[in-house]
Amino acid sequence: YKDCVKYDENSVSINSKVIEILAVLKITDYTVEEDVLIDFTELPYFAFDNSKVSLKYDYLCSKLSVDKILNRLVQNVKEHKVKGMVLEDHLWFLGNHKDSRLEEIALNICKNTDDVSLRSSALDYLYKCDGVEGIVDEVLPFANENLLYEISLRCKDIPKERMREAMEREYKKEYSFRLQADLIKLGSTKALNDYVQKVSRDKRPFEDKFNRFDGPTEAIASIKNPEFLPQLKILLETVLDKAYTDNEYVNLKGSLTQALINCGGCAYQETTGIIKELRPSTEEDEDNFVYCNYILNGIETERKRVVDTVYDLKAVKKLLNENASI
Repeated sequence: YKDCVKYDENSVSINSKVIEILAVLKITDYTVEEDVLIDFTELPYFAFDNSKVSLKYDYLCSKLSVDKILNRLVQNVKEHKVKGMVLEDHLWFLGNHKDSRLEEIALNICKNTDDVSLRSSALDYLYKCDGVEGIVDEVLPFANENLLYEISLRCKDIPKERMREAMEREYKKEYSFRLQADLIKLGSTKALNDYVQKVSRDKRPFEDKFNRFDGPTEAIASIKNPEFLPQLKILLETVLDKAYTDNEYVNLKGSLTQALINCGGCAYQETTGIIKELRPSTEEDEDNFVYCNYILNGIETERKRVVDTVYDLKAVKKLLNENASI
């Protein structure tokens, strides 16, 4: 088993004879010396089974104590005996047992590696060991755009305010289409203002045939805060302008409709007032007259949905008693 694993820049390989021998050992439940078993931690998971990382550790845990395995995994990593997917499975097992001895190494991986899979494993490890607080305090302060994207996918309970702060920090360094979209969803005034400024000037959305979806135009539909009604008003003025051209794939009119309906449910007078103020007459522009009415109808439906609550049995009885004479 010594030197049977070979690493190159992007992959790991193992002598096929070792895989065959391991299969026999597992099937026959053959007794293996402990010092040999502990060396098995350095083998990639596919040597034990091609499908699951967990089966490597199921086998080792059936033969060795968890503490012995954890100690050896820490030693393997600190002595740089493992790389790539083997390092990833070490972090996976250590994280599952909340063994935080490799926190510093995991943080360094998050900071410096371009290996997306390894970085994701290090992030998962830190999240399992330290929870939300650890990610917020230790990772967000240095996270670049790519790492922030990973965090947003994997750590769903990060406070919106802290995530927005970190994303705005990177967004201010360098404009990013993806960050702008995420920031609009997180309620960033700066990202939304930048979007409104460009779209109202260019009379068309950001997206083109190369970046059709999940961009800032789609993110507009997520707006629910009436504080952003001034920006939505500018966008409505823009799409009603005859010089405006919507995107073939991701259209602002659709996203703006949803945003205004969202706001109309909680700020009815302000939202409907803006639409009625900007709505053209049928003589001026029949299509946009119909478009504005469509939004107003959507707001009425949303308003009814917001106030339409389900009564419990006690409330129903009270209502029936109060109206018994009818």
